[in-house]
Amino acid sequence: MPVHYLLIALFSVEPYSVETLYVRNIFHSSNRCPSSRTFVARLLPKFIYEWRDDFRFSSRILCIYAVLFLILFVLTIKLIIRELSNLPKWQIMIENLSGSKNANAVNNQGNMSQNQTFSSSPLSAVKVPFFIAVSTALVITIIQVLVLLTSIRRHLLQIFRGDHSEIPKKDNLKNLLYATGNLHFAGFFIGYAAWGYILCFLLTFSIYYIIGKLLENDGKLFEQILTVFIPVLLLSMFKVYITLFVAKYIFLQKRNQILAINNHRVSMILLYFDFFLDVFLDLAASFTRILNSCIITIIYMARLDYSPLGRQLEYRDAGFCAYLGFIKMEAIHRNPIMLAFS
Repeated sequence: MPVHYLLIALFSVEPYSVETLYVRNIFHSSNRCPSSRTFVARLLPKFIYEWRDDFRFSSRILCIYAVLFLILFVLTIKLIIRELSNLPKWQIMIENLSGSKNANAVNNQGNMSQNQTFSSSPLSAVKVPFFIAVSTALVITIIQVLVLLTSIRRHLLQIFRGDHSEIPKKDNLKNLLYATGNLHFAGFFIGYAAWGYILCFLLTFSIYYIIGKLLENDGKLFEQILTVFIPVLLLSMFKVYITLFVAKYIFLQKRNQILAINNHRVSMILLYFDFFLDVFLDLAASFTRILNSCIITIIYMARLDYSPLGRQLEYRDAGFCAYLGFIKMEAIHRNPIMLAFS
């Protein structure tokens, strides 16, 4: 047995060790655990994070998170210091891509003084979204990695008590997959989180920049876009609420209490006429689905426990396989019942 696991086994037999406390609380409900008496537990609100004395994260997790936060700090500082002087070039590139007439004016202004503060109107359109995007991307990434930390604890506790509702049950034919995933977990997690931070920055910067451009010139362009999208949006919402009303009060028995059709013939007639309207509306819904998939994938890039491919294709996701291998190995070597009675 390695020295690391031997030390864990020795400390596990202590009367107030984490493993011993877990064994004492093993017959308690999974939703109810004894309140912690530690000082840190009193500082943290329970709706944010509930501290448990019968669980502790491994030193590997703590080291990985320490490295990750250091990398996020370095990326943020470099992004602000290095790219702040390049904002005129950003503005020129964006204006050239959009074919705006202000590109020459911004180019002349950038050549005159790059060290001056960007308080003028052309550069302020880039400076303000830049700082807001950096802050937003950093907050989103930190929240996602902290949520992943709580997911690690929840998944380990589920496996300890034999609950495989979220994590697939261990398959002996995939032991090699678990072993290789465990080796790749640290690198994949840090890499995914770093790339997620950069992609979140680019996404939020694009959104804030577009909103700023739409609000220019007294918002005339924004009003023109709203005049096109509002009728389509109102029609879609009207159809959705009409469908909900008809399904609840006409078709479903006892007003949504029983999943059974009450007026079968009328529902078939409505299905026939509703089909043609759904075909045109679902064309727009398909683009919305693609857009939502891209945005959610970028936001959840650091969440290795979440696979955007779905349960049927999650084994094709290298990040999820790495997380799965890490969880399986942690559950095997750090099972509190095994350590308490070993």
